[in-house]
Amino acid sequence: MKLSNFIEGLKTLQSYYTEKYGMKLSNFIEGLKTLQPYYKDGDGYHIGAEHDQFYAYPTNLPLTPEDVQKMIDLGWFQPEQEDGAEYDPEEGWSTFT
Repeated sequence: MKLSNFIEGLKTLQSYYTEKYGMKLSNFIEGLKTLQPYYKDGDGYHIGAEHDQFYAYPTNLPLTPEDVQKMIDLGWFQPEQEDGAEYDPEEGWSTFT
């Protein structure tokens, strides 16, 4: 499935998803949209999930400092990094549902 189609499908569910169930759907979508331009093929296979954790694989290009902060503000994190550690472009991003 193309990432853009996946994002569009999630948008249709947004009215049913509330903050009490976990991450806001709008923050989830915005995080994916933030990462998408940093992949060589923005609609390629760059995502995965396991139980209640969603993963976005490492991007092909490093994020700008502004987009790193945006991802953090949206509730995304780099699972292999300690809290407060600097951004590592070799690591992916993750969030919990």
